[in-house]
Amino acid sequence: MVLTSVYLNLIICLLLWVYQWRQNKAIIYLVSLILLANMRHIMVLLLNQPIESRVLAVLLVHFDPVIILIGPLLFLYFKSLIQGKLVFEKWFWLYLIPCGIILINTFSYYLLDFETKVEFAKLMQHNNHADINLPGGTKFFNYDIQMIIAPLHNWAFIGYSFIYLRQQKKKNSIRSKVSKIIVRVVWIILLMMSPVLLQILFATLKSPHSFDLSFQDSTISSDIMYLSTLLLPLSFFLFPSWLYGPGSSSSILEKLKEIWYTITRVSSDGLSAKPEKSADLDRIIQYMEMKKPYLNPNFSIHDVSRELNIPHLRVSTSFNKQLEKSFPEYRNKLRVAYAVNLLQENAHFQMSIEGIAFQSGFKNKSSFYTAFRAVHQMTPTEWISKHLG
Repeated sequence: MVLTSVYLNLIICLLLWVYQWRQNKAIIYLVSLILLANMRHIMVLLLNQPIESRVLAVLLVHFDPVIILIGPLLFLYFKSLIQGKLVFEKWFWLYLIPCGIILINTFSYYLLDFETKVEFAKLMQHNNHADINLPGGTKFFNYDIQMIIAPLHNWAFIGYSFIYLRQQKKKNSIRSKVSKIIVRVVWIILLMMSPVLLQILFATLKSPHSFDLSFQDSTISSDIMYLSTLLLPLSFFLFPSWLYGPGSSSSILEKLKEIWYTITRVSSDGLSAKPEKSADLDRIIQYMEMKKPYLNPNFSIHDVSRELNIPHLRVSTSFNKQLEKSFPEYRNKLRVAYAVNLLQENAHFQMSIEGIAFQSGFKNKSSFYTAFRAVHQMTPTEWISKHLG
């Protein structure tokens, strides 16, 4: 049961990484956030149910120093989205200070044998709201206080992240595309936190004097707790565009197959057939023909992906598998066609061949001649003599 949640979250992280890394390096923060949040959810689930004590023994205490980074990671992700680059500021080291304090506080526990840790995990599962001393002892404060510090620290950072977003919105610093991503992430956070918040409310009303922020309450249904661990990955599954760009209706299974064939470079008979023309390819061709971005010598496939908001992998697939032509080949073909049009308008009387090459998007005369010969099997000079002489 627990592993299902882990597998789903790993699949989500894989898809996010493959489809967004090239365009958005800040995805590393979101992927880390998802994995840590999943650990936290599973810990809450196992603390409230006497099951999988050995799994809880692996998670309990060991991952406390990194789970406290959930809040800072969310803040850095939002900040990176708004600034349009991966933000790794000097203040990041300050975010690690609480991690270091917690690590030192429970360091003696790390040195214990695993069976002792399993017994401690069972004790935690069967002694809700009891004062339990951590085996090996603590350096600065009791473990029950540490269990309060982690969620308070994360919630404080989540609240600060929302304040930061509000400030940036007032400054009109948030672009429309980024705004949509942020809104979706905020809704995912609220959806993910709702079961925990409801549990806190329920436990507080039932036992206001004994409740603590370890979220331990054996009366909570295990089914409800388990469902809370699935809300995060299921929210992505319901909206595929959150994973690999807007306008996509492909199923998760199809996307996983695409990733598999890309990684292994294995082509089957079924894949060797030319795929049907997609809406992505129509948009790309229309953009290339109408806007003529290829006239910029620095124009690349990443510019297509960024301008049309289509993931890089889908743009590459549109050229290689549907158009059966690589992006550089297609770009050079358009540039050569533009150069031919200039020649037909007698531009070679007003400027040199090198000037025509520059106007057509080539960086130098040599690359122009190479591309021209690949299309027409002759040099530009020979083409002029044959067609315009």
